[in-house]
Amino acid sequence: MAIAVMAVIILLNIALLLAVMRIGTMEDFHSEVAADDSSAVLAWRARLAAREQSQAPSEDSDS
Repeated sequence: MAIAVMAVIILLNIALLLAVMRIGTMEDFHSEVAADDSSAVLAWRARLAAREQSQAPSEDSDS
C-alpha cells in the first residue's frame, strides 16, 4: 500500500514538473511572438500609448 502511495506521489510530481516546464516554454513563445509584431500592431500600440499619455495630466489635475 505504501509503495502505491509513493508511486502516485512520484507520478504527480512528474506531472507538476512537466506542467511547469510547459508554462515556461509558453511564456517564451509569447515573448517571441510579441517581438515579431507587425507594423500595424506596433502602430496601434503607439496610438494607445499616446492616448494614455494625453489623458494622464487631466487625471492628475483633478486631485
